[in-house]
Amino acid sequence: MLSSSTHSPSGFFFAESLETTKTWELGDLPRDTGTTKSYNVLIDSTVQAGTYRNLAQATISNGSPPNNRDEDSAQVEIRTTTIGGNARLEIGKVASVEFTNPDTVIRYTITVQNVGAETAWNVAVDDVLPDGFTFVDSNTDTKTFPIGNLGSGVTETFFYNVKVGTNVTTGNYENAATADADNTLPVTATDIVEVRKPQVKGITTLPETGINDTTPLTFSITALTLITAGTILARKREEEQNRIYINFVT
Repeated sequence: MLSSSTHSPSGFFFAESLETTKTWELGDLPRDTGTTKSYNVLIDSTVQAGTYRNLAQATISNGSPPNNRDEDSAQVEIRTTTIGGNARLEIGKVASVEFTNPDTVIRYTITVQNVGAETAWNVAVDDVLPDGFTFVDSNTDTKTFPIGNLGSGVTETFFYNVKVGTNVTTGNYENAATADADNTLPVTATDIVEVRKPQVKGITTLPETGINDTTPLTFSITALTLITAGTILARKREEEQNRIYINFVT
């Protein structure tokens, strides 16, 4: 018979019982086999920053100490942060175009920077698209972009493509992206894209010419030169070697 017990550090409680110790009866375990047990732990808000170790021990009933038991531990680091403290985020969002048509794809650029003096922990950007807009890679209108820890002065930039639906009507569409971290206040950036629908001003039908797409076409260009002369003051006509000379005075 195999049993396992664990004792949590002070301020750590098992989520299902709010106790600090717990034992599981795991039954018989054949040779060279194993079993896994998972559980959730709540951490009290009064727990101070530091590293905490949790010890678990497995014991069999058909053996003698110390050979009938084994133990292992895992540690977790607790960090206490002040929201809106020395880490501070800034976010920018820009679309690749100012206006577009339905059934097109546009690209957004997101820039997140930590302008504070401390590292921003677990930074992520949440983006909710307007109605009729979807992310190209997921075909959804909401998405979270995990960035991770962002050091002081560090900037993260990424891109994504958005499909404008065929049924999106004309108008201005605002898209907002919000960056947040464990130890910062959320910040939001927006960008507006105008959707326009092409308009047909008129339709005409050309007359039948009998020419198809294999008939060669010959174009004739006539150049006209218009010369404006001033007042003709004198004209003298002479014949010399069968030539006629006309003198213009302008």
